[in-house]
Amino acid sequence: MDGGAEARRIIIHRPEDFAGMRAAGRLAAETLDMIGPHVVPGVSTGALDRLCHDFILATAPSRPRSTIAASRNRSAPRSTTWSATASRASGNSMPATC
Repeated sequence: MDGGAEARRIIIHRPEDFAGMRAAGRLAAETLDMIGPHVVPGVSTGALDRLCHDFILATAPSRPRSTIAASRNRSAPRSTTWSATASRASGNSMPATC
């Protein structure tokens, strides 16, 4: 499957981009550490999702765009995209998407 030359383009990241990558990786690792003990027979994936979602909201320096959109539009779909605006406002360089 060939995605074309554009799909194979190498992106040269700036030094400040790596701080955001480290923060995203750290949050992912902390989330996995937190959820591990909750993964037992009988616990639904929906319950695990809610635990992770609540943990990330309480821990991350930025907010998922879904919570920003939901505050404006109650019918907005849930997503895992993070708000670059909130991230920049907090002085964090976490990438806009994770």
